Amino acid sequence: MAGGVGMMRRLADRLGLDLSYYLSGGSLLLVDQAMMMAAGFATTWCFSNYAPKSFYGGWGYIMAIVGTLSLIALPGVSQAIQRSAARGHDGALAVGMRRRMKAGTIASGLLVVVAAVLYLVGKPSLAKGAMVAAVMFPIAYAMDDYRSVLFGKQRFGMYVVVHSGIQCAVATATILAIATQQPFPLILLANMATRGVGNYIGLTAVKRRVLRNEEVDHDFHSFGWNLSLVGIVGGISYHLDRIIVGATLGLTTMAAYELAFRLSEPIRSLGVFLNKLVFPRAVKVSGAAVATRFLMRLGPMVLLLAVAGVAGTVLVDPFMRVVFPKYPETIPLAKWMIWSALISVALIYLETFYLSQERFHRTFYLASLLRPLAIIIMLPFFIVRWGVYGAIWTKLIVRLAESVLLGIKLLYDRGKLRREEAAGRSSQETLGPLETIRCPLCGEPDGELMWRVPDRLHGLPGRFSVVRCPGCGLWRQQPRVTPGAIGAYYPEDYAVYGSERPPATGRGRTFALRERWLRRQLDGRPGPGQAGWGRTLRDLPARLFGLTVAARFNPLAVAGQGRRLLDVGCASGDFLLEMQAHGWRVAGVEFDAAAAERARSRGLEVVTGTFPEAAGQLTGRYHAVTIRHVIEHLPDPMAALRAARELLTPDGVLLVTTPLADGLLPHLAGEYWYPLDQPRHYHLFGRENLAGALRAAGFRVTAVLNVSSTTSWTRSFAYFAADGRWAKAARRLDEKRWVHLLVRPLVRLLDLFGCGDGGVLLAVRDDAPFAGYAPREIREKRVL
Repeated sequence: MAGGVGMMRRLADRLGLDLSYYLSGGSLLLVDQAMMMAAGFATTWCFSNYAPKSFYGGWGYIMAIVGTLSLIALPGVSQAIQRSAARGHDGALAVGMRRRMKAGTIASGLLVVVAAVLYLVGKPSLAKGAMVAAVMFPIAYAMDDYRSVLFGKQRFGMYVVVHSGIQCAVATATILAIATQQPFPLILLANMATRGVGNYIGLTAVKRRVLRNEEVDHDFHSFGWNLSLVGIVGGISYHLDRIIVGATLGLTTMAAYELAFRLSEPIRSLGVFLNKLVFPRAVKVSGAAVATRFLMRLGPMVLLLAVAGVAGTVLVDPFMRVVFPKYPETIPLAKWMIWSALISVALIYLETFYLSQERFHRTFYLASLLRPLAIIIMLPFFIVRWGVYGAIWTKLIVRLAESVLLGIKLLYDRGKLRREEAAGRSSQETLGPLETIRCPLCGEPDGELMWRVPDRLHGLPGRFSVVRCPGCGLWRQQPRVTPGAIGAYYPEDYAVYGSERPPATGRGRTFALRERWLRRQLDGRPGPGQAGWGRTLRDLPARLFGLTVAARFNPLAVAGQGRRLLDVGCASGDFLLEMQAHGWRVAGVEFDAAAAERARSRGLEVVTGTFPEAAGQLTGRYHAVTIRHVIEHLPDPMAALRAARELLTPDGVLLVTTPLADGLLPHLAGEYWYPLDQPRHYHLFGRENLAGALRAAGFRVTAVLNVSSTTSWTRSFAYFAADGRWAKAARRLDEKRWVHLLVRPLVRLLDLFGCGDGGVLLAVRDDAPFAGYAPREIREKRVL
C-alpha cells in the first residue's frame, strides 16, 4: 500500500501535480460530476421513454433558446467572479449579481418575443413553454454565481453539497412532472422553479458562510466585459445547431438530436470540470514552468480521450438499443457527438492556459471569437448539404482545427517563455542602477508581473519588468532604471529630438469652430436646458467638428491673444512654434540639454531640467499647461501634476496627451505594444487611473478625447514580426503610406467607441470658476 502511494506521488511530481490539492479538490468534484451525470441521465431516460417525441423535441428546442440567451446575456461574469474570489476580492459577487440580474431581465424580454413569434406561426405549446422560461429565467439562470465564488476560494466540499443537491432536486421535480404526464409547459416550470429555489438557497449560504469583505479588484469589470464580448458570439454558436435543427427538421428529428446531445454533454462537462479545477491554481503562476505542465499533461490526456472515443463508438450501439429502444436513429448521431465532445475536452483544457495567463489573453480572445464565427458561418451550409449530420460535423471540424492550432501555439509560447527567462538571467546588466518604488497613485508596493521586455526601440542593454498594480491597475516599470541613469536610454537619435514640422497658421472657419468646441468642453458640455436651445443649435457645427482628428489632436490651437502657455517636455520646440504662430506667449521645459539648446536657438524661451524640479526657474503663471507624451516618462507623475496646478492661473486649462493602456491594441499586442517603450516609459495609464490621478492632484477632468495613431498598429506588428522571419517585411510595411491608410478606418472606429490606445485629457483646476457649467457672468471672465 505504501509503495503504491509512493509511486503515485513520484508520478505526480514528474507531471508537476500537487497531489494533495487534486485529491482534496478533484475527488470531491468528481463526486459532483458523477451526481450531475446521474441526475441528467435519469431525466433524459424518463423523457425518452415516457414522454412523446414531440415533447422531448420541444423541450430541447426551448432549452436551446434559453441556453443561447444565458450565454449571450450572462457571459464573462462567472469567470470574472471566480478570478476575483481567488484573489480575495469578495465584493465582485454582489457587483456581478446585479449585472446578471439586469441582463437576465433583458433575456426574459427576448423570450417573450420568441413566445409571440411561436404563437403566431401556430405552435402554441412551444409558445407557452417560452413564456414559462421568460418568467423563470432570472432566478433560474442569473442567480448561480455563488458557484464561481466557491471555485475561486477552493471550497469544493460546500460546492458539492449545494450544487449536487440542486441538481438532484431539479431532476426529481422534472421526473415527477414527466411521470404524472403533465403538459410540456408544466414540465418546464417544475424544472426551472426548482432550479431557482435551489439557487436562492445556495446564494444565501455563500453570503453567510464564505464572503469576508466587499472589495472589488480594479480589473474585474474589464476582465468580465472582455469575456462577455467573446461569450456573446460563443453563446450563439454553442446552441445554434439545436435551434436550426428544431426549426427546420421538425421536433421528431430534434428529439433524436437532443438525446445524442444530452448523452455526450457529460463528456464536454469533463472539460469544464478540468477548467474549474486547474484555473484557480494556474491564474496565480506564470512562466515557462506552467506552460510545460500543461504540455506534459496534454499528451496523456489526448491518449486517454482517444481510447475513450474508440470504446464509446463500440459500446454506444448495444447501450442505446437496451436503454433507449425508442430512439435507434440516435445511435449514429451519438457516435459522432462523442468524438466531438472528446475533442472539446482537450480544447477547453488548452483554452484554460491562455485564459489564466495575463499576457496571453489576446490569444484566448482571438480563439474564442474565431471558433464560434467559423461555426456560425459553416453551420447553415453543412445542414443544408448533410442534414442533421452536418450540424455535428461542423463543430467537430472546427474544434479539431482549433485544438491543433492551440497545441502548436502552446509549444511555440513555451519555447518563447524559456528563451525570455534565459535571456533575463543572462542579460541583467543595464546602463544604470535599478530601484524599486511604490505605485505613485495608490502607494501599493507590489505588482503583478506582466512582461519582461528589452529596449525594442534602440536595442540598448537590459530587460525591464512591466507590472500591473493590484490596487489601481496602473502599468509601471518595476524595478525601474533610476531617474539619474535614465538619460543613457535617450540617445541623440531619439525620435522626438530630431523632428521638425512647420507651424500651423490656419485661420478662418476651422479656427472659429475649434474655439467654440473647446469652450463647450471646458464648460462641462452643458445641455440645452442649461445653455438654451439657440446656443445649442449654434454650437452644433462645432460639436461635429470636435469629432474630427484635427480638433482633437491639438484642442488648444486657437487664438492665443497674448496668453501664456507652458509646454512640459518641449523637446526641440516644434509645438511651441506652432502655438506661437497662433498668438500665444510660449515657454517650455526640457530635460535634455541638447534638445533644449536647439529650441533656444529657434528663439524660444526654454528651461533645461526635469519637471517639476525646474518649476522654480519659471516666473509667473500660465493660462495653459501642456504635458504631451511626457507624463509616462516622469518618475513622479503626481508631483508633476501638482506642480502644473500651481503654475496654472485659476481659470487656466491643462492638456495631457499620453498612450492609454486600456485600449484594444495593448490587449492584443501585449509586450509588443509600440508605446510600451521600455525603459523610457516609467508609467502607462488607462483612462480611469489617469483621470483619478488628475482628480487627486487638484484638477477636474472636463473632456477625454480619443486620438490614436496608425503607427502604434504598424510598429507593434513590426515588433512582433521581429521575433520571427518577417522582420524586414514588417519594417517595410510600416514605411508604406497605403498601409497606414488601410489601418486608419479601424483606428478611427476604435477612437469613436473609446477603445483606442491614445488620448488627450483636458482638465481645469478644481477651484476654477468654470469647472463645469457656470453662469453667464462667470463664463464671460474666463480665459478660454
